[in-house]
Amino acid sequence: MPYNQELLHKVAKLYYIEDLKQESIARRLKISRYKVSRVLKKAKDNGMVRIEVVGPGFIKDDSTQSG
Repeated sequence: MPYNQELLHKVAKLYYIEDLKQESIARRLKISRYKVSRVLKKAKDNGMVRIEVVGPGFIKDDSTQSG
């Protein structure tokens, strides 16, 4: 099922940037939680969302900074 790019972007932004739960996004956009889940998967599959996992040498360690 094709989804329009604006919906993919909006749902991904709400979930990954604004940190909303899928249920909240579903209520806000008046779509099912199932559709939110499918849209997030599609956004990841088509490259709109990229998740990066970095090694320990790249992690910013706040405990070493003087306050």
